[in-house]
Amino acid sequence: MPHPLEDGSPRSGTKLWRLLGISLLLALGMVLLEVLLVALFSGQLPNRISSTLIANPGFFARYLLEAPGTTLKLLLIDKPLFEIAAVQTSTAVDIWRLHYFSHAILAHLGLGVLLVRYWHAVRRIGRQDLLLFGSGAVLLASSTLYLFHSSCCTGGPLWIIHTGLLASLFNPVTATVARLDVYTVVQPWLDWLQAGFALTGLLMLGLFLRSIRK
Repeated sequence: MPHPLEDGSPRSGTKLWRLLGISLLLALGMVLLEVLLVALFSGQLPNRISSTLIANPGFFARYLLEAPGTTLKLLLIDKPLFEIAAVQTSTAVDIWRLHYFSHAILAHLGLGVLLVRYWHAVRRIGRQDLLLFGSGAVLLASSTLYLFHSSCCTGGPLWIIHTGLLASLFNPVTATVARLDVYTVVQPWLDWLQAGFALTGLLMLGLFLRSIRK
């Protein structure tokens, strides 16, 4: 028996669009929560949203025809789809800038779809399964976030956990020798830690799906 969203009827089409629409709203809600947390920790509210694709559609459309592979790599891998930033208005210098690459958008939309599809199950599950879903979602989403902060990241955006560690070291209030020692040990392994966040998040979400389908 086909799934209600896959039977090809007009009703299933409406349900599919509703699923995608609600998932998009949930993904936007997650983005807003992430931006709010960055703003709280940095003490600066965002005042600018930008997108290289939206700002230069003609450029990308022209080069997509001439060099599709290079252009798609630039759009989907090398450049963020959009950025949210706190910019000092008097100097136009970034205080912080949160970068959302294509894989971050896919992860947030995927989490939104997962929550919508299994919303009734989520409401019925116990605390342990709810913790499994929440922890998996946080780990997966955070593994995709890249943050620039003017206090520490002169070379460009870094994984948000890396930026947070550096920002604490460059802050005279929170900087300590012990934190510097910890960073020195952890820094070579941060790329692996980021991958671990993503894989652990996916594993926890998989275990959550397995649990609610029993």
